[in-house]
Amino acid sequence: MVAFNSIDSDELDQIDNRHRDRQGNLISLGRYCELDQDRNYVQVARTEDNGITVSTVWFGNGIVDFESDDPYAMCWFQTIVFETGVGPEPQLAERRYKTESEAIEGHASLAKLWSRRRKRTMPPRLAAPRTGGILAPHKIFRNRKRRR
Repeated sequence: MVAFNSIDSDELDQIDNRHRDRQGNLISLGRYCELDQDRNYVQVARTEDNGITVSTVWFGNGIVDFESDDPYAMCWFQTIVFETGVGPEPQLAERRYKTESEAIEGHASLAKLWSRRRKRTMPPRLAAPRTGGILAPHKIFRNRKRRR
C-alpha cells in the first residue's frame, strides 16, 4: 500500500507503464491506489473446497513473467492454491497470467484439478459398524465376555 501523503500529487496523476487496470489499460498511480483499496476489484475469483482454497487476484503494478523470452513481459494476475485452516497457510501451487480471461480460465482449471486431487488423497472415513442400532459400550464388553 502506498501512503498518499508521501507522494507528490503530480506523481499520482502521471501515467507510466507500470500500472494497469484489469482490462489492461494504462492507469495513473493515483487510480492504481484507488483500485488496490477495493478488495472486490482485486479479488478476481476464490474457490474453497475440501480444505483447499484457490484464490486469483489482480496486481495492478505487474509481476515479471519469468516464463517469457521477453525480459519486459509482465503478468497482471496471479492464482495461488493453499490449504485452509493450516497455521500459516502453505502455498501448494501458483500460476501467473497476462489477461483477466486467462486468469479466470486458469483459476477454474486449478480449482478443478485440486478438488479432484484432494478427494483422492483424503483419508477414508471410518464406517460405523452395521449393527442395526447403537450399541452401548457395556453391551459390547458383555458380548465379548460371552464369546470366550
